[in-house]
Amino acid sequence: MKTKVKDPTNDVISASELLQGVFTVLTKNLNGTKLRFKKRLESEIADDSDQHRTKKGYMSYKEFTIFESNGKRWALSFGTKSGDYPGNNFQSDLIAFPLASKEVPAQTRKEIATVVPTQSPFKNSFIVVMYDGNLAFRKPLGQLISDNMAKFGAEEAKYNENFNMDGTPCVVSEASYKKEVVEFFADKLQTLFV
Repeated sequence: MKTKVKDPTNDVISASELLQGVFTVLTKNLNGTKLRFKKRLESEIADDSDQHRTKKGYMSYKEFTIFESNGKRWALSFGTKSGDYPGNNFQSDLIAFPLASKEVPAQTRKEIATVVPTQSPFKNSFIVVMYDGNLAFRKPLGQLISDNMAKFGAEEAKYNENFNMDGTPCVVSEASYKKEVVEFFADKLQTLFV
């Protein structure tokens, strides 16, 4: 009988896969209700428009998890970068914001459809994936996890310093993370809602 050799790459995920995993785990752990939009909601994150052209970058959201915690209703979503090159410094994010509407689905849908397009860039983001796979955190979450980040990184981003675009080094390989960080991040993020 042959012994299977464990493929170490199976335990490594990209930063966007990490955020998607955190969203999935939180949806389950918080007993959330899923709310899907037919058309993706977009939040502007960058603008390089002028009088001759419009060039904007967005974070786009299609599925939300609605959950209740500590007497408040919340909306949670995983977003991905869309639009033009001004948003290329970002890949994805995880947002959460409190809801004012009661448990009426039509009101909740309308509130989310109003909040997302009008929010300031990254106002409701708890984690943002940068262009190179590195992560940016909202202050309370960053403080909760900063001491443990070194043990969860699988590989740091690598750059080709000989080439750059607008002063930004070209990424040869993105930062990657160990799969176990998904549960850790979900647990830490969940503590912010209780």
